[in-house]
Amino acid sequence: YILEQPLDFTTLAQKYNDFALNFLDQHHEEPFFLYIPFSHVHATSSSQPYMQYAGCAHKGSTLRGAFGDALAEADWIVGNVVKKLEELNLDENTLILFTSDNGPWLARSLSGGSEGLFTGRYAGYSDTGKGSNW
Repeated sequence: YILEQPLDFTTLAQKYNDFALNFLDQHHEEPFFLYIPFSHVHATSSSQPYMQYAGCAHKGSTLRGAFGDALAEADWIVGNVVKKLEELNLDENTLILFTSDNGPWLARSLSGGSEGLFTGRYAGYSDTGKGSNW
């Protein structure tokens, strides 16, 4: 199902938000699974602002630049979903999980995330970032 091609990042967050809230309105009386794959934040460095985005409503809204704006917009969507769950009296009976994709983007050094203290190198993996399921 293709909604838009090419993708317009300036309106994507609003579409995520609207889809999620409409989905909850339509499915709140039955068991449901809602998956929201945020596309916002991919690197933390202010020298790589092209690696994240924020729609028009959040662009320039924080002191952290493009990274902070993107994070604020993702937080706005999560807040709206939680508020909708509360309105539907589902907040005490809904599991909300936050996950990440498969690891840090090591090509971007620390800007792409940390691989942490325990790495796959101990198991024979040389690259434990996005190229690995480790």
